[in-house]
This record gives sequence, structure tokens and C-alpha cells, in this order.
Amino acid sequence: IYTTNYDRNLEVAFEVHDRAFVKVANAKDIAKVNGEVTQIIKYHGDFDDDASLVLAESDYFERLSFESPLDVKFRADALGRTVLFIGYSMSDMNIRLLL
Repeated sequence: IYTTNYDRNLEVAFEVHDRAFVKVANAKDIAKVNGEVTQIIKYHGDFDDDASLVLAESDYFERLSFESPLDVKFRADALGRTVLFIGYSMSDMNIRLLL
């Protein structure tokens, strides 16, 4: 599951229903990925990691200036898996360029 939302709503839903998941909000989180559980990829960061947040226009342009590990992961996932976007808008520059 890819989301541009920062909140914990997806994580809480998985916890309430006792479903396993791994949250990925930055490059070091990718190491925690286990193919056996649902991955919640927080494409614009997570409230639990202030440094990962993409909020201002300058943050978007900074993300566009290099290909982040999350960009590489998205491309790989899009080629070999079903990808569900939550909180996505065509006005989102980062994702629009990846598509």
C-alpha cells in the first residue's frame, strides 16, 4: 500500500484487526521489508519521523532533485506487484513524474 498521507490511520486499522504490516517512510525502513507482510509505504513521510515529511513546495523539489530509494522501490513494485495508492492526487508532482 502506497500512501501520501502522514497520519497513522492505516497502521491503526491493521493493529485493530491484528494484521501484520511493516511501515516504510524512509530509506532505512526498506531494510525491514519482509515479503510475507503488507507494506505500508509512506511516500511523503510519516509523523513519527519529522525528517521524512514532504510538506512544502521546496520539499517536493528537493525530492525531485534525486531519485530516492522509495522511488526505486515504487518502480520495482509497480512492475511486479499490485500497487494501491491512498491519498494520491494528480497534483502530486513526485508521483505524477513516476507514472
